[in-house]
Amino acid sequence: MADHSARTRSLFKVVPMRYAKLKMPSWKTGILKAIYAIPAAQIRDALILAFILMGLIALLVAPIWFSIHMPTGS
Repeated sequence: MADHSARTRSLFKVVPMRYAKLKMPSWKTGILKAIYAIPAAQIRDALILAFILMGLIALLVAPIWFSIHMPTGS
């Protein structure tokens, strides 16, 4: 907004503050920007690691689970 002599100083100060809230990003925009900033290779590696860890936990838990539920378990 240009500072014209026809405008009062109070109007010049009030108008930018009135529209300042429209320019502020919401929390959703901030979260989306943070997600988009993560490289795709890093997300892929994290998913692979999660699947490997779930498989290893299943290999650890399955024998214990089966031994508890077997009728002749010792």
